[in-house]
Amino acid sequence: MAEQNEEKLNKDADIIVTNVFDYLSEPKINALRNTMKHYGVSGRNYSINEERDEAECLIRNQDKWEVFFSERGNKVGKDTFDDLDSACISMLNTFAESDKEFAEMKEYFENDENHFQDGKYSYADLKNIIKNSLSKIAML
Repeated sequence: MAEQNEEKLNKDADIIVTNVFDYLSEPKINALRNTMKHYGVSGRNYSINEERDEAECLIRNQDKWEVFFSERGNKVGKDTFDDLDSACISMLNTFAESDKEFAEMKEYFENDENHFQDGKYSYADLKNIIKNSLSKIAML
């Protein structure tokens, strides 16, 4: 019985952590999209948060971030990162046509207003994420 409770507790915690993690990642993902758009990178050439064939992909895999080219279901040139910033910068480097352009893209990404949303979440924001997570858990 104690093992079952611990297993359920772990599953419930995973749901909450996933929802909070996704919410906190959203501004940086938006900054990455803005940078790609600003530098003319077609949305057909990359995919964020889902694997798409023949595209450079940025995927969260539990507590890590992966950047790779998806080719016929294979992850080619996969790099794994502990933080989203490093993964985004790696993806930008893939599309930069020169070191100079990479430096410009990186600066544009780092100065995007969305990038600065880290740590600016209110108690109410986080409470709503947790309430949403708990309602998902209740449906299990």
